[in-house]
Amino acid sequence: MKANAHPKDKATFVSKATLWWIVNLLWRGNLKPLNHDDLDPVREEDRAHYRNKQFEKIWRNEKISAHKKKTKAKLWKAMLKYFTWKEYAFLSFTCFLAVSGNTLYRYSVLKLIYALKISVDHGLQSRNQYLVNVWGIIIGNLLENFGIRHFNLITPTLGIKSRAAVVNLIYQKVSILITLIAYPLKDYFTKRQYNHMLWKLVSYLCTV
Repeated sequence: MKANAHPKDKATFVSKATLWWIVNLLWRGNLKPLNHDDLDPVREEDRAHYRNKQFEKIWRNEKISAHKKKTKAKLWKAMLKYFTWKEYAFLSFTCFLAVSGNTLYRYSVLKLIYALKISVDHGLQSRNQYLVNVWGIIIGNLLENFGIRHFNLITPTLGIKSRAAVVNLIYQKVSILITLIAYPLKDYFTKRQYNHMLWKLVSYLCTV
């Protein structure tokens, strides 16, 4: 029987750092095509209902704040407040690791090339100097790959969450607009004509 908890919630720090918690799902997909029952349960904080409620609250506060300042509410300000400090911190940390690892890798490669050149010309470099540069290359490469892998995982996730919130907000506006336009005309058309007109209106608003 499938556990109710998401594997990421039960994963250790090492498992989260190496993304090992997702291997079980990948292994099941390797054995057979996945269906809905094979997928892990969605975390509560990742559910569309939870995220939409959160964004609606933030957008409502943004409109109240803008009204007090007698300015227009800014969607980009609400989007900045939409993500938690943990998400910002982790995203910044992965960027830092990727940049630091890349810098260390390139620096160590250049130092190793320089050390080899000095050794060939003058024979002054020790073996320890080579080992330091080689380990710098290894560590830099590991840090860069670690940062890039996590960055490439979290950025699409944040993009999906933000898109879901904005689309939900747009659909709410569209539904209100449809009600304001179509409802007064209900008594002037037959049910079939009214439904046809309503469908045409929805199709048009979704394509503009």
